[in-house]
Amino acid sequence: MKTSMSLLSILGILFFCVTLGVSQQNINHFRPAPVEIPARSGNLKTLLPMLMQDVIKTRFGYFEVGCYLTGGNVPACTATSDPDAELFIRAKGHFERFEFEQAMKSFRTYNELHPNDERSAFYLALTQLYRGSYGSATARLSQLNKLVALQSNPSKSEFLDDIRFYFAMASLMSTNGTRIARTLFTQLNYVGGKYEHVSQGMINLL
Repeated sequence: MKTSMSLLSILGILFFCVTLGVSQQNINHFRPAPVEIPARSGNLKTLLPMLMQDVIKTRFGYFEVGCYLTGGNVPACTATSDPDAELFIRAKGHFERFEFEQAMKSFRTYNELHPNDERSAFYLALTQLYRGSYGSATARLSQLNKLVALQSNPSKSEFLDDIRFYFAMASLMSTNGTRIARTLFTQLNYVGGKYEHVSQGMINLL
């Protein structure tokens, strides 16, 4: 019991750092301190649902309506002609208030109207992840990962990292997802990446 609580405390701090680091205010300057994590505990699956609570407080400011990513991952915003922009804004408001049931319904509606929209697909996957629909979230993030990776668009490198991080988390919450999660954390474990240190820690656990 003591070992489990110690592991939970360490991982809780780790994920709090990640959550803080990927907020809109800190997104360009986040370099989390390295955290030493012990070898994987046999009851990691039991701890993961509690750890997920520390991951849901992120913000993705580069996905505002009418905004797109420039070469430096800086959002450039223009007037939008999207007639459904209000629906997206309402869905995003629900998401940021942690009203994931309402957010999921709104993002699903928006995504049905705009099936090629990557923003709504990403947010829809996150609402599914946070509501415990791990299989659906994993499948959607897997699709999105392939789609964005194939574009080889440097302006979407940060978005791709976000997709892979949450794809890894969804995989861990799903059955038999350890191998794909390890692969994703390995891809995220590069010098200067905002998920570098948390990926190192998770690789050690896996």
